[in-house]
Amino acid sequence: MPKYTPAVKVARTRETGATVILHGEGFDDTRTFTEGYAAEHGLYLIHPYDDLAVIAGQGMVALEMLEDDPTIDALVIPVGGGGLIAGCAITVRGLKPDVEIIGVETTAFPSMYQTLRNEPVVCGVRTMGEGIAVKTPGRLAVDIVRRHVDDIVLVEEEAIEEAVLHLLEVEKTVVEGAGAVGLAAVNTFRDRFRGRRVGLVLSGGNIDLMALSAIIQSGLARSGRLVKLTVEMRDVPGGLAETTKCLADAGADVVRCIITGCIQVFRFRPSTSHSWCRPVDETMSKKSFRRLTP
Repeated sequence: MPKYTPAVKVARTRETGATVILHGEGFDDTRTFTEGYAAEHGLYLIHPYDDLAVIAGQGMVALEMLEDDPTIDALVIPVGGGGLIAGCAITVRGLKPDVEIIGVETTAFPSMYQTLRNEPVVCGVRTMGEGIAVKTPGRLAVDIVRRHVDDIVLVEEEAIEEAVLHLLEVEKTVVEGAGAVGLAAVNTFRDRFRGRRVGLVLSGGNIDLMALSAIIQSGLARSGRLVKLTVEMRDVPGGLAETTKCLADAGADVVRCIITGCIQVFRFRPSTSHSWCRPVDETMSKKSFRRLTP
């Protein structure tokens, strides 16, 4: 696995009895190392996506989804190396060929998107969807996707973040960034999916707790439920109490407060308080905080 694989994924894999080797900056570095390691030690390499048996096994996802809900008319699937969407596409075309199949990649790693358009593959360095951060899609997968998948769309990092937060807050489901790109695509291209019965493949829940915490904080700030204020006040008894009373009157709860104050040569500098506040009533909008402005 790449060196920066989420700790929870590494731990869960080791719990199965596997030996986990962390090597390389990203998946493609790891793949090159693994191929050499397998040859050196006489091991049989099971490719994670460019293998017909693996592709066939991943196609069972679409089979189960269509069995659970035969009325699905669109299937939205994360795309990394392409094995998952290739298997699902073969299944769908055999059982219900009218279902639209749409793959989703991140704008940072659009390798399948660019390959299908015969464009040079240009990828970024990092993405929240690290599970699909693949620079070289599978040869077998590309051929299947070209023949059976209707479209590949790209989503931004902010959309992935919002999708992870929505799944956690509304669906009570923990999904990693790579697994949440399907919902990110539906939210990004709402008109395309409005009024349809869409099946989303949530392909993983291996998300680092620190990353999840950052997503929650960012989502709260974006929705106006967490606000950072910087307040200058006189360094006198009751100054802080006066400030917190203003916050309370506005219906806000102080989550964190940092107070700084120092004496410089020949003059005083007013104390500065940094406060992180959240509304007690989460329906409260950002406009509520304008009353705190002097």
